[in-house]
Amino acid sequence: MCTGPPRRSKDPSSPQQRIVRLVVLDAVTSDHNNANNSIVIILFHTSSTAFPTGFVDPGVIVSAVISATFADGTKFVKRIAAAPGDDGAITFTTGNDGAVEGVWSTTGFSFKGTNGLKNFVVRVNNTIAGLVGELTLKSVITAEAHLPCVFDLGGRRLEFSGYGYHDKNWGDQPFAALIQSWYWGHGRLGPFSIVWFDAIGTDGVERVSGFVSDASKGYSTTLRVVAASCQEGAVSARPFGNNSEYPPHLNSGTPDGFVLVFQLGDGRVLNVTARTTSVILDFPFYGRYTGLLTGGVVGRRRTFTGTALWEQFRF
Repeated sequence: MCTGPPRRSKDPSSPQQRIVRLVVLDAVTSDHNNANNSIVIILFHTSSTAFPTGFVDPGVIVSAVISATFADGTKFVKRIAAAPGDDGAITFTTGNDGAVEGVWSTTGFSFKGTNGLKNFVVRVNNTIAGLVGELTLKSVITAEAHLPCVFDLGGRRLEFSGYGYHDKNWGDQPFAALIQSWYWGHGRLGPFSIVWFDAIGTDGVERVSGFVSDASKGYSTTLRVVAASCQEGAVSARPFGNNSEYPPHLNSGTPDGFVLVFQLGDGRVLNVTARTTSVILDFPFYGRYTGLLTGGVVGRRRTFTGTALWEQFRF
């Protein structure tokens, strides 16, 4: 969590033109037969210069993007900019009890997290844009949250339950000046909740972060974290099938999926295949997908299935 203002930079450009602040909230269905249902809400406090990915329009600082996929594969994407002259009017407050609350200006998007962020509610009320709804995240014994999602998106109802995620990203340098490629995602595979991050910086160094919790029998009342590491080799994500060149480049297409390898803290290795079933967004620099997971612990006979949502940046 960001506990203060970004570090001062030698970059002579306007701070608003280089600072990146994002709040990300998403959910993917738990239906193993159809992984299409999903919703992603990203709240931006940044410029198109600092975050040149197609999400933020030129001249806009405060904005929100909501994207969703319905069960039949139909997609919905909407970008909402703050009212003119309202670029700085956001609030982001924290409390001593771990509560956090944000109001994203005149976009109609807001969120509130309580109980040490174990409960999280995102509300959207922008009738002019045809967006009304609520996303509820409630942490249980796994890394992810089970949730109800109910939205009216342009006159069509989106409703499902599944697995959710929320975080905040920030930086004081333009995103593309630091990142060459970026893989990130989360999902649920049998008793395992997984989060992966595998990126290459413009310095050519690969940096990773992996998280795995295990809700197998015997750990049903407490969260058993079996992997939580940013160490080299903690996790790897590699594309497979079509468009599987690595590292990806600007013209790389959508891969068939990813092979994920997690080094668990107890000496086990978790191998997971994430197979793309739905392309939510496909920009020149960015892709977002949902899909099905299969895999299990190396050396064990049991194979698990599940669903996931992931993304890639390529510059």
